[in-house]
Amino acid sequence: MDKQDYARVLRSIGQDLEELRPEYVEIKQKGKDFIARGRCRASSLDVKTDVRSSPLIERLWERMLQRDSKAASPKAQERTVPFVRRYSPHDNDRLDQSKHAHRTGLFATPDIHGLGEMLRTIGRLIDAEGGRLIKLSRDLQTVTFEYRDAQRVRRKKQLSSLQLLQDAAVILHGARDPGFYEQADSLMKKATRMDSNDPRLWFVWGNIERDRQRYDKAGEHMRKALELSPNDAPILGALGEIEKRRGNYEEAEILLLRSISESKNQWNYIVSLTSLADNLRRWAETVIRDKRIEEGLEKLRQAYDAGKKAASLTDDFRARSTLGEVCLALGVQLRRHSGFEVARPYLEEAIVREARRARERKNTERACYVMSSALLRQGKINEAKKYYSIGREVLFEGTRLSEAYKELKVEFSQQRLKGKLERVVKAKGYGFLKSDSETTEPVYLSYKNVIPRISIREFDDLEGQEFSFLTQKGQKGPRAKRARLVDVASE
Repeated sequence: MDKQDYARVLRSIGQDLEELRPEYVEIKQKGKDFIARGRCRASSLDVKTDVRSSPLIERLWERMLQRDSKAASPKAQERTVPFVRRYSPHDNDRLDQSKHAHRTGLFATPDIHGLGEMLRTIGRLIDAEGGRLIKLSRDLQTVTFEYRDAQRVRRKKQLSSLQLLQDAAVILHGARDPGFYEQADSLMKKATRMDSNDPRLWFVWGNIERDRQRYDKAGEHMRKALELSPNDAPILGALGEIEKRRGNYEEAEILLLRSISESKNQWNYIVSLTSLADNLRRWAETVIRDKRIEEGLEKLRQAYDAGKKAASLTDDFRARSTLGEVCLALGVQLRRHSGFEVARPYLEEAIVREARRARERKNTERACYVMSSALLRQGKINEAKKYYSIGREVLFEGTRLSEAYKELKVEFSQQRLKGKLERVVKAKGYGFLKSDSETTEPVYLSYKNVIPRISIREFDDLEGQEFSFLTQKGQKGPRAKRARLVDVASE
């Protein structure tokens, strides 16, 4: 069957059978037809009532009976009889068209407890997995259905009405299709109307909205879950993750630390530790942009401790890759503010040789570039080439970093010269290098050709410093490119 056909077909069949008010029903698919068997009250088969012609009060009473199996009514004691109905594709098309007209009337809002909506939900579940129905059955308490998924693996589920809605929403959400997102949202609305005091429902809905990047809605649903279950570690952790993504790092830290404290199993402990490490890394980057360097470095060190602890407890990819991101961020900042030797262990820890997954590849390509550049500055060409090769293997093409790698390759293929910056034209961003080679011709250097990048003010303070550089011909003489300060301590 085509994708999503089960939702339409099963709803039409369910709405047709609703008029029998069955106590039990079983539906099997035979080729293109559907066979429905079950038991209903004898009077339901004698006279098939047109719901549209029933007086409003009677219709409301019938709905109440359907929702309360214990309701006192003379009909509750009637004997039940079996029934069988067969639905061909033509029958299903006809029913769908006729029931569509009914749905636009007084009761246009679907009855979330009705058989039609329940079967429609099962159809959505099967459609989401590209499956094929084998059979389904429904009594007054549960729904059981069997189907083959897209890989033709036989699946069986037995759920209550509330579980059915929750499970359907999660599976539809997992399909990552915009249409399925909307269906998942609709199902969660129905589920929370059925039981607004179940924190699990609000937890599921909050996670769905978080993954859709609708963080205000996600936070609203997750806080509702937390109100209903105040010390629930997974809920605290999930709300912390939402606040992290909203940029509320201080609030996120409080929630994640509470989640860690309340954790009753190792997995939630690991997940919350990993989220805490990522939150501290993001927070540190914001602080460093505000020039609060020491505070930022301290948060990165705390992030490293949390990430290292999480990764030591599991081989989970998210824990490993989060630690890699923290190591990279800490290594880059330490190289800038404390020197390469202090930064090197963290940069090396960020590198995953032969990385295959995107996050690890990104960490590795960046860390290898920083390592190779720093080693070139120290004149350690062979070591620099080693890290260049590791990074080049996992490099994403067509990015700014891939262009930087191409320029880095040039440094391995051309001879580097050394010279001292002897004359700087203040506030203009250029000066002249005196080469150590026999030539006495000065070499022009612009601050834009210094690696890593620096400002004009920083360039002005470098007069007298030694650089290694490549040269190219200019209209007025040789020009320096890819100039690096020589690390005297490593000489």
